[in-house]
Amino acid sequence: MVADAYGSIVANQTGAGKPASDPTAEAYAGVPSSKALQRFDALSAARGATADSYAAIMPRTVVPIFNPLTAPCLGMFSGLAPSGLKPGQFSLISNLRYDDASLTARQPTTLRAATGLPGTAASARGLWSGFLNGVFYVIGAWVVTGGKVGIFYSTDGLAFTEGTAASGAYGNSRMVDPARPLVFATCNNIGDGLDYLFVQNGIDAPRFFGVATLNSTHARVIKQYSAPTWATATPISSSLNASPTMTVVTVDGGGSGDLTVSLVGSGPSAAAYLQIGVGVTSGDGFVITTTSINGLAGQQLLFASDQATLNAWANWEVQISQDDSTWFTVANPTSSTYNAPLRTPWTDPIFGLTGTTGGLGGEELVAFSTGIFTNLFLAGCHYVKLIWVGPTVTTAIDTYIHGIFGTGDLPAFGQTYAVTVSGVNGLSESPSVVYDTPSALSFTQCLGTHIPYLSGLYYNHSLSMQVPPLGDIQNGADTLNIYRQDLGGGTSDDFFFQLGIEVAEFFSGAWVYSITATTTPPAPFFTYFNYGLDIEYVPQISRYAPDAYAEVMPVGLAMTSSNGRLIVGGVNFYYASEYTQPGRFREQLEFLNLQPVERSATKVVLTGETVVGFATPSSSALASSTLFIFTQGRTYATSGFDGYSLSRPSCVAEIGCSAPGSIVQYKDSIFFLDDNQQLRKFSFGHAFLYGFSNAYGYQLFQPIGRRVVDDQTTGIPKARLPWVSSACTFDHLFMGYTPSGQTQNVNILVYDELTAGFVVDTALPSPCDYLAYADLSSGRALLLAGHDGNLYTHVDPAGTGSVAVELTTLEGHSQMWNAMFFGRIGIVCDIQAGVIAVVTRTIKPGISNVSQIDLATNVTDTAWRWDSLLVSGVTTQPGAKGLSCQVDLAFNMLVGTKIYALVMETASSLPGADQL
Repeated sequence: MVADAYGSIVANQTGAGKPASDPTAEAYAGVPSSKALQRFDALSAARGATADSYAAIMPRTVVPIFNPLTAPCLGMFSGLAPSGLKPGQFSLISNLRYDDASLTARQPTTLRAATGLPGTAASARGLWSGFLNGVFYVIGAWVVTGGKVGIFYSTDGLAFTEGTAASGAYGNSRMVDPARPLVFATCNNIGDGLDYLFVQNGIDAPRFFGVATLNSTHARVIKQYSAPTWATATPISSSLNASPTMTVVTVDGGGSGDLTVSLVGSGPSAAAYLQIGVGVTSGDGFVITTTSINGLAGQQLLFASDQATLNAWANWEVQISQDDSTWFTVANPTSSTYNAPLRTPWTDPIFGLTGTTGGLGGEELVAFSTGIFTNLFLAGCHYVKLIWVGPTVTTAIDTYIHGIFGTGDLPAFGQTYAVTVSGVNGLSESPSVVYDTPSALSFTQCLGTHIPYLSGLYYNHSLSMQVPPLGDIQNGADTLNIYRQDLGGGTSDDFFFQLGIEVAEFFSGAWVYSITATTTPPAPFFTYFNYGLDIEYVPQISRYAPDAYAEVMPVGLAMTSSNGRLIVGGVNFYYASEYTQPGRFREQLEFLNLQPVERSATKVVLTGETVVGFATPSSSALASSTLFIFTQGRTYATSGFDGYSLSRPSCVAEIGCSAPGSIVQYKDSIFFLDDNQQLRKFSFGHAFLYGFSNAYGYQLFQPIGRRVVDDQTTGIPKARLPWVSSACTFDHLFMGYTPSGQTQNVNILVYDELTAGFVVDTALPSPCDYLAYADLSSGRALLLAGHDGNLYTHVDPAGTGSVAVELTTLEGHSQMWNAMFFGRIGIVCDIQAGVIAVVTRTIKPGISNVSQIDLATNVTDTAWRWDSLLVSGVTTQPGAKGLSCQVDLAFNMLVGTKIYALVMETASSLPGADQL
């Protein structure tokens, strides 16, 4: 209670003849009599005066300590000298709120009946809450048996499951270093459209989670894998699907002519062909059975024929069948929608023959499109029917068919492939290796037949690549990713994902090569993999190949996501991942034709500085969010969706951050402890690019704690700054911290956004390792990870019981520091059954006494309760004469009950001294 702290006095003195023990409204009206002042002066000179003797004669001034109308609460000002405080300012407000103008006991900190956590005395190392793929999670990290850090998840904040494991596919996936706090960040991966949670501690390899239902197999360790290697010097081969045998099954002599078909030789070779004789009449036809054309999803039905049959192919109707029962027309020359074949002359040494065995004038390829039968009929086709639909032939005409093929799905030219190695979902992916379709493979042998690369024909391409070594496999490199570029281009951005091939699996406690890989390794721990690339795997244009300089996520001290990228900071740097690819990073921005590639990852070096945290407040409509980067000595800002913009940070203030866990964002305000351990609020309003109109950056960082509660923040031991933890909810900032002289976060500083004032929460059931708010199905909750291994709800709306509240007033004195009498303390509050409030006066010089207020008394004639002092069994009125007085009031207050007013009786005979 400071001089001015109790405000102006409104002539609240006892009237003449009123007993001092009757502090009613009438008692405070009127003007003190001159006789009373004379009696007080006389008594002041008497050294043996007692509190009771003063009380019997003094003209009492009732000074308001707290009154919503005349002395409203302004909050806790522990950072100022008590004697310099103003009315409504307190040196301490503990476990109380004043949101509704009264002083209300806060809700309690209640133990959550959480299961699955590691148990008692397991210190927390991190706490996060948020949505992953539409499901809300609470994820915490605790030190577990063996000294490692396990990561646990829950969807309701009650039933927890460990998301890491002591052993398994990735060995011990728990974080190794237990002495560091964890940081969390989420980002969406456009490759599969899923959200992922990334976890770091600045030392261990990053971990990530990322499915709707988490379990221990989904805590993946991010590793850098070696780029794959090709298995042979010519890793890309092309082929067609040929019928290994041809047999004439039936001959339809439906016409009047004489159709003769003979099979010469077998299989597609120089000595194998079908010869159709003379006398062909319309309607004549024959069926060729094959082992299987097996065109997969091939685009064409191809006949290796002879140019002597050039005119004949214009008169053959072609049909195909899988069962010799249901037939489908591939081409009918008499139809208005005739599917005319592609006919290409060619020469091959095998077929370059003359004479009676064929080769009359060279060969040709006749290709009929079967795109309409893709994936249905050409695959596994056993029967081909040729029906003559032309005029009757009286002169002999031969049709030579050396082989029947199902083509592939890809054009002969223009495909380039890139291959990478990765773990699941591509978040740990190697750089890519690229191989063009080689012109040297101009002829491709298929069952002894050479078919050239010809424009207009389609082929099957096979890649022969080396499966990752066992060392990478054991670190989770279980997938080969194939990317394809179809014509043009030349940058990694033009290679789009085609398919991922699982090459290894974790089976019976060990990694083994999967059945899709061959089992004849050319060297220890290596094997080959050959895979036919098919058009049915449509390239995924939203996922493109990393280039040869791609890296996985670096180890960092801070993380966030902004503008479609994952941001990682550490000593002297911050990285921004590739756009929508949170698993890909690079050491420098990528350029193409002297222009920066927009989606490129980038790295920024901040010499001599350590990035300790980020903040990403929302932006104006259609604009990118501003990324604020906090180092130990500065605050930077950058913005933009492209890598070039994110590579150009601007220093907005020479203000750093001393406690990474203090950085918290709420309604576009950013709170943090600066490099002087002052609590600041960065509310920038309307930003223009990286600058702010008519304001210096320093002015935007309001020091809301300076000369208010900075004794609390500057008193935090340096070793405990990394463990400060902040969260915002219910329009309040909550900051768990370690007070001076303590070793754990036993206090929570609370800042009220509406009143712009502070209080402090104490008497926690366990030190507060971490805070996080959670939007649970049961309602929003402020979660507290205790140092005892338990999880609590702080200020639980459903909590009951009582909390230990404490109020310490300003140091009250007269304007001229004259001696005066400091008497009783009066309170108006809700009844507290069985509660006694302890009142401690500290009166200068050298006086301290303790009195009590019975808060359980049901006062019938007045709302006021007054303290009293028990001396030798006799109840007396407390108080003493001195220069100043500070009062501390402490008691266990029922949750939700209120204090409506506090006053103190004072008296002085000096003019003006009755105004504190």
